Amino acid sequence: MYSPQKLESKRLLWEDMQGIISCVDNEAICFIGDFNCVRFKEERFRCAISRRDSEEFNSLIKGLNLLKVQMVNARFTWFGAEGKKSKLDRTLMNAEWFQMAQWEVSALCRKQSDHKPILLYARVSNKIERPFKLFNFHLKESLVDNLKSKALNNSSWG
Repeated sequence: MYSPQKLESKRLLWEDMQGIISCVDNEAICFIGDFNCVRFKEERFRCAISRRDSEEFNSLIKGLNLLKVQMVNARFTWFGAEGKKSKLDRTLMNAEWFQMAQWEVSALCRKQSDHKPILLYARVSNKIERPFKLFNFHLKESLVDNLKSKALNNSSWG
């Protein structure tokens, strides 16, 4: 999604977001894009911040019960002249979407744009869950010998 720069136009987009959420009951919803708004002063560098925009944007996020996904590799997504930087691009989702996976957002390299594109992905664990653990100290020689003899004497073990 792309949010306009003027607050009045942003409000129209935010109303659309509210309408989408109210129309889909308990469905997974995710909004990704350039919101043209920062949430906190730390999300700007060498730029003026509109406190009113930020307050209304934060109020919208709270009112819609949206969750943010942490960006893992970048602090800013927009880069302007004279070293200006802002975090304008983000991912917001409801709890239903959030619970589907362990989500992460990465900022990709910017090529032709003044924005870094962002990528939402589900983190996959390479850890293999094993059903149980067997420690070698449990297998003392006497226990192993006992198991062997029982197995050899029991014809049902074949």
